[in-house]
Amino acid sequence: MGKWRLLPEPEGKTGREHVLSKRSSQNLSSALLPGRVLVVTGMYPSPEHPAFGTFVKKQVDALILAGCPHEVLLIDGRRSRLNYLKGIWRVNQLLRTGRFGLVHAYYGLCGFVAAWQRRAPLMVSYCGSDLNPGFAGRKRAPFLSLLTNLLGQVASWRARACVVRSKEMASRLLPVVRKRTHIVTSGVDLDLFHPSARAAARSSLGWNPDHPVVLFVCADPALPAVKQPELARAAVESVRKIIPDVELKIVAGRPQVELPDYYSASDVLLLTSANEGSPN
Repeated sequence: MGKWRLLPEPEGKTGREHVLSKRSSQNLSSALLPGRVLVVTGMYPSPEHPAFGTFVKKQVDALILAGCPHEVLLIDGRRSRLNYLKGIWRVNQLLRTGRFGLVHAYYGLCGFVAAWQRRAPLMVSYCGSDLNPGFAGRKRAPFLSLLTNLLGQVASWRARACVVRSKEMASRLLPVVRKRTHIVTSGVDLDLFHPSARAAARSSLGWNPDHPVVLFVCADPALPAVKQPELARAAVESVRKIIPDVELKIVAGRPQVELPDYYSASDVLLLTSANEGSPN
């Protein structure tokens, strides 16, 4: 993968997203969006990382289905953080074509990249560690986290609108910015995720039909420190003193289409992430 690339528009039908109703999505596209939207993100699924940034793709696909055209500029910040700086030039190059009426950046660093232009209004969606301190990317890194948070604040100052996952995240923005900040959590594809028989799900996964199961899901197969897998293991060890046969199942790096059986087969879903504003 290069330092950045413009992704093709998705084809076909997506599931029913619980972010916006179809009517409100159409009203949004017709009333607020003057043209095509440029999405700037460092997170997006790929064949190598099928679970990375799935929530971004789901939201983009749902809005395209509602009649709001998008193009996605993917910045490969995991390879080099310098690619964020190079992305400033690429965003301006794309906006000079006149194709875009709005820029939507996912994550504060991409918001900073997209803030260095005046050709189109900017909306920034914050995801967690871009406002919540302590972690940067996948590791505990106080200084880098502080820098990431500061750049996210710069982006919020320049943005026409900001989206956060929780009231706590909103409180971390400057008071003047909070007036144009909205709390919107990620949606659920109800065509994909719905209740199914636990016994059948466990049988398909080859799990013990009788043991209680605690599920820990992570998009990154490396189980980064920000997700706190050690806390999940410690919690289950404490439960095991009371329920000896309880099992912890860690599912990491799986594409979203494979996850419904894991959820249906489990008794408890455990979220121990240090910085996410809500499950993505």
